[in-house]
Amino acid sequence: MESEQKYLEERIPKTELDAIKIIVEGELDISIFGDSRKRPLVDARIIYAKIAREYNHSYKSIGENIGKDHATIIHYMKNFDWLFSSNTEFRETYIYLKEKFREMKPKLKDIQEIKIINNSMMLHKQIESLSLENEKYLSEKLKYDRLQRILWVINDRTPIGQEEYVESKLHNFFNSLVMR
Repeated sequence: MESEQKYLEERIPKTELDAIKIIVEGELDISIFGDSRKRPLVDARIIYAKIAREYNHSYKSIGENIGKDHATIIHYMKNFDWLFSSNTEFRETYIYLKEKFREMKPKLKDIQEIKIINNSMMLHKQIESLSLENEKYLSEKLKYDRLQRILWVINDRTPIGQEEYVESKLHNFFNSLVMR
């Protein structure tokens, strides 16, 4: 159950950039993270970057999400126009993926709201658990509060290094109380 939830959480986009990445990778059946310079992979990264830029994401944040620096993303943007005008397959893929993201964008807010609700419920459970622990602690503390003055006297009057001696005297004292 836990591994299934982790599996689902890994596939739920945490950010808009993650959503774009999931769409591009899912539709093209590739991972855009990495160093490969194969044309289909580079084209997928360029499309990802272009869609992200159209939704006002910075060059830096786009690059960080796919393991590239901002200069690479700037380079992708410079190449986009040429590829878009000269490569029909690239153009059709871009238009399709952009539309796919546009359709998904409203659902992304729903997903994020669900995640917020789930996090809220989880925090509520943690609060309940901590409250129960606190109640247990307070009830234990009440047991020892009645002995607090005695503990202060023992602490004040026990010289350092004489703890074992005082302990044996206390055992003898309490043993004599039980026998009476």
